[in-house]
Amino acid sequence: TGKYYWSFNKVPKGLKETKSKIYFATKGFIRGYFIVKEIAVCKVFFNSNSWKPIKKEIPITHCQGFRYANKVEGL
Repeated sequence: TGKYYWSFNKVPKGLKETKSKIYFATKGFIRGYFIVKEIAVCKVFFNSNSWKPIKKEIPITHCQGFRYANKVEGL
C-alpha cells in the first residue's frame, strides 16, 4: 500500500471533493477505481489500498488521459 498521485496541468473542474472516484482503464476497459484522498493544485492523491474493481468491466475507446465518468456509458 502507498500514497500515489495523478498529475494534471490543472485539476479537472468536476473533481472537487475527496472521496470521489478515479476510474482506471487498461486495454480498452474500465476495470475499477481508487478513492480520492486529497486534491492539490495540480495533483490528485489516492491510496493504493482503496482500489475497488467493478463487477463488469466497461469497454471504452480513445481514452488517453482524462475523461469525465458521466460521459462514459455504463457508469
